[in-house]
Amino acid sequence: MIKRKKYRITFLLLILLAVFSQLTGFTAIDERMVVVVAASSDIDSLSLGELKDIFRGELRLIDNEYPIQIVEYSPFSDIFYRNLLNRSSYSMGKLWLRLIFTGGKVNTPKSFTSAEKLVRFLQTQVNAIGFIPLSIYDDLESDKIKPVVIDSLNYQHPEYLMDKKKESR
Repeated sequence: MIKRKKYRITFLLLILLAVFSQLTGFTAIDERMVVVVAASSDIDSLSLGELKDIFRGELRLIDNEYPIQIVEYSPFSDIFYRNLLNRSSYSMGKLWLRLIFTGGKVNTPKSFTSAEKLVRFLQTQVNAIGFIPLSIYDDLESDKIKPVVIDSLNYQHPEYLMDKKKESR
């Protein structure tokens, strides 16, 4: 009788965990990400260093002309920033505040909780760059955004920049 009760409680806890993960967007830390831009953007490829500079606010203009707009998919921003810069999304927010309050002329990142809204925004902004999970990108049926090649690797390559295996070497 006691064993049966334990199994029921364990089963209920697993169900609650599954529901919680769906409601909060909690995902596995190994989720691969894709860096994306508008299909009409001049950005086709970047080096890993350039990408890091963009997301740290150090590279602010495209072709020394257009201000770069960073677009974040907030349910995955912590994973993205930890993989790319080894920083939390909270510390990145502090970095951007510091850039603003020290007089830096920066476009603060726009954050979206919906992948559909992020994609719609990216479609209209040729100077924007963002990130989404590979699983979402693969499900998109949009030719309005494109993946960015990083260090000569496309997003399908197993060593594409956001693959944690590459970062741990």
